[in-house]
Amino acid sequence: MNLAVNARYALANGGTLTLTTENIPGDPSGRNHVRITVADNGTGMTADTLHRVFEPFFTTKPPGEGTGMGLASSYGLITRAGGTIEIESELGEGTTVTLVLPAGEGAVVPGGNALPFTLEPGGQGERILLVEDDEVLREAIRRMLSNSGFQVFPCADGAEALHVLRRASSRFEILLTDVVMPKMLGPELAQLVRDEQPDIRILFMSGYAAGALGPTNRLDEGCDLLRKPFGHHQLLTKLREILAEEPARNQQDEKPSKGAGPHGAKDLLVELGGASAS
Repeated sequence: MNLAVNARYALANGGTLTLTTENIPGDPSGRNHVRITVADNGTGMTADTLHRVFEPFFTTKPPGEGTGMGLASSYGLITRAGGTIEIESELGEGTTVTLVLPAGEGAVVPGGNALPFTLEPGGQGERILLVEDDEVLREAIRRMLSNSGFQVFPCADGAEALHVLRRASSRFEILLTDVVMPKMLGPELAQLVRDEQPDIRILFMSGYAAGALGPTNRLDEGCDLLRKPFGHHQLLTKLREILAEEPARNQQDEKPSKGAGPHGAKDLLVELGGASAS
C-alpha cells in the first residue's frame, strides 16, 4: 500500500502502475520465497534521491504530505521478516520496487533467485549505544549506522541503556540518545552514563523547535545536539566530527548533580515547557 501511494505522486500526470507476484523455489536451505514487484512509468528519481530513499525523515513530497518514514519503516519491517527490498529508478522513465519475502508453507512454481540488498559500509566498528523510544525510528537509525560500519546497541529507554552499558564487555565510543523520552530524559541518562564511563562521547537528538533547547546546541561539556529530522549524511558527518574530538573526561570530584548547570535535566524540562516536537 505504501509503495502504491508513493507511485501515485509519480503518476500525477497519468501513467501505469503494475503489481506482479512470483513464487521462488527453495534456496539451498530449502526455504521458499515470494517476489513482489511494484512498477510505475512515472517521473522516476534522480541518483541522489535514489541513494537516500531509505533514510528516515527523507521525503520529496510537499510539506505536510509526507513524514519521510514510509520507506524507512518498510525497510525495517521487511528485513526483520527475513526479506529484501531493492529499488531501481531512472528520471523520466519510472521506478521499480522489488520485494523478496519468505513464503509460507505450500507449493511453489519455479521463478528466479532472490535479489540481495547491500549498502556500502563506511565506519570503523565503533560501538554506539543508541537510545530512542520510537521503535520505527530506532530501527531505522540502527540500520543506517550498522550498514555504515558501526556496532550499534539499540535501547528503548534509559533503564535499558544503563543495563546494556553495565553488562557490556567493551566500552562504548558514543552515546546517541533522544532528549525527551518517557521515564528518563536524555540529559539525565547522559549524566548516569558518564558516571559509568566518563570518557564517552555524547550526541543528543531532538525534534523540538529551534530555541526550545536554549541559545546553543551544546547541552553540556562534550555533548552535541543533532536536530530531527536529519539524513544519513548529516548523522555520519556529526558522528565523525565528535569521534575526531578528544573525549570529555569528568573528574570524580567535579561530577554535576542531577539538574545542575544551565542544561541539567530539570532545567531542560523548563526550557522545553510549552514547546512541541516536530
